[in-house]
Amino acid sequence: MSASQFQEYRYPDPGDRLTATFILRSELEEAEWARQESQVLDLLSEPWRRLDPPARLLDFGSGLGRLTLRFAGGFDRVVSVEPDADRAAGQREAVAASPHGSRVEIRSEVSSEADRTYDAVLCSHVIQHVTADAALAVLNELARLLRPGGHLLLTTTLAPDGEDRYAIKENGRGGFSERDVGPEEFDAACRVNRTGLLPVHFYGYPGLVADLERRGLDVVSGYGFHGVHGVVGPLAIRPERTSEFDACRDLAVLAVRR
Repeated sequence: MSASQFQEYRYPDPGDRLTATFILRSELEEAEWARQESQVLDLLSEPWRRLDPPARLLDFGSGLGRLTLRFAGGFDRVVSVEPDADRAAGQREAVAASPHGSRVEIRSEVSSEADRTYDAVLCSHVIQHVTADAALAVLNELARLLRPGGHLLLTTTLAPDGEDRYAIKENGRGGFSERDVGPEEFDAACRVNRTGLLPVHFYGYPGLVADLERRGLDVVSGYGFHGVHGVVGPLAIRPERTSEFDACRDLAVLAVRR
């Protein structure tokens, strides 16, 4: 599965029901997860606020456009890539109702774009829901499209002990569940792409840093977040295991293109 084939992808958690169920079960205070995400995005998007127009942003796997609209005001041109037709339709409505409709273009893919097209790239919670090969294809594509000196802001799920872990979230007869699986079962679940069955790849930070560096992307900083101790960071490339780090479920990384 290449990055250009994502136009046929359908996100298996329509309405984000599984995700919302997990968040409600996990956060200790109302809207705590949203506050932590906002904090880490503010920290890592700081280089974008220093760009002079006409700067260009790519939001790859943009869903309903929540983060597209968060950042659109700081860019002259925004390309928002969402292969799921239903989610893209919802995003079009949100963009049309916003003050940014003239600068946001919504597409299903970017394979025809020239190399080094974008000053900034956002990819939020995409690579953990596709096969390992597809995730690497996405990173290849994002690195190709980012100009030298441009920044990638990448978020995904975090394996605190540094070793990749795989799980499947599901709403079944017994309600919400999350179970650990091996990489083969994870990849199989990704290929089935069944509604209500959400595969999740928890990334070890050192391994993800190495994947990015092999693609010409130097990691500037990373933050663990969505845990009982709030935002943890910045992380070292090979962080020591701590109780705070262990508690985090998500990872945000800022990388610059060589």
